This record gives sequence, structure tokens and C-alpha cells, in this order.
Amino acid sequence: MAERATKLWLLSALAWLCLGPTIGLLQSLQFLWPDTMGFWSDLALPYSKMRIIHTNSSILGWIVMTFIGAALYMVPRLVDQELKLAPLAWWAAWLWNLAVLLDVVLIWAGIVGNPWLSIQAGEYAEAPMICDLLIVVAAVMVIASLHTTVWRRRRPRLYVSVWYLLGGLYTTAITYLVGNFLVLLYHGEAYQVIESWWLHNAVGLIITPRCE
Repeated sequence: MAERATKLWLLSALAWLCLGPTIGLLQSLQFLWPDTMGFWSDLALPYSKMRIIHTNSSILGWIVMTFIGAALYMVPRLVDQELKLAPLAWWAAWLWNLAVLLDVVLIWAGIVGNPWLSIQAGEYAEAPMICDLLIVVAAVMVIASLHTTVWRRRRPRLYVSVWYLLGGLYTTAITYLVGNFLVLLYHGEAYQVIESWWLHNAVGLIITPRCE
């Protein structure tokens, strides 16, 4: 099951890699041939929606899923312990995929006035609330699996890379909660400060702590 979970995360990331940059390419072609590429608007996919789909599927679908898959592969080997709660990590991958797919579909649908299904205002935080909740649940499942694996490790000491791998997950969780939930409690200047903080950290969600 551990191997299946890892492969599911990595293959899913590969699939989102195909979608996200492809949408970005279509966006760039709109600048070159605006009249020819205008048919996307007739399909309820204007430039504004395409950009959101491009950024969300690239960040949440491709980048984050790639690094989670890598963590599921690396951590058990670094701590000399099989992946614990592997079914949890496997189901988390399906839940994460559902969240990103639902995000793409709801952005395309453009439902207005529904607090759970409507596009949100924050940049890089446009995913409807229902998608945010699914991602949070999936992230908790992954953290539980990896943390339990480290907790029950056979090696007495930890490689520094394990600290970075776990740190990437925990800081991502905190960043996501602040940028998508806590920010909703503020207005005006305070909202803008938190939104700007989230905006500059979203593109490095799980990447930054692992690349230091």
C-alpha cells in the first residue's frame, strides 16, 4: 500500500503538470492572437478564469503533490521504517485530487453568491471553500502518516533532510490556513497585509523549506 500511495501522488502530479502549463500556454497565445483565441470566452473560459485554473492546478496539483509524493518515498527510507498509516496517505491522494478537480470545475462554472462553491477573492486563494476544506483534511491525513512513520523510526537519529521534509509540510499547513481561512476574519489594511503575505508564500508552499 505504501508504494501504491507514493505512485498515486506522483502520477497525479504528472497529470496536473500536463494541465496547468497547457492552460498557461493557451493564455499566452491569447496575447498573440486575441481574435483567433477568443473562442475560449464562448466556452465560459475567459482569460481571468484560465489564469486561476493555471495557477491553482500548477501549485496545488503539480508542485505540492510532487513534493508530497517525494516525501512519502524518502522519509521511510531515511528513518528505516515502512510508511505507517499507508492507506491514509493513499486515500489522502484521492481526496486531494478531488479537491483540485472540484476547484477547476467550480472555477469554470463561476457560481455566484454561494459561500461554499463560489470563487474567492484572494489571489492564489480563489479555490471555493469546499475545496479548501478537502485540502486541509487531506493534508492532515498525510502529516499523520509521515509523522507516525518518523515517530516509530528505527534509526535513533534523524537526517537533517527529514526535518526539512516535515517542516515543509507543517509550514505549508500553517500558511494555507492563514491565507485561506484566517484572512477572512480581517478587512481593510489588515486583510491586505495577510493577503500579501500569503501571495508571496503560496508559490513556495512546500518548496521553500525543502530547498534551504
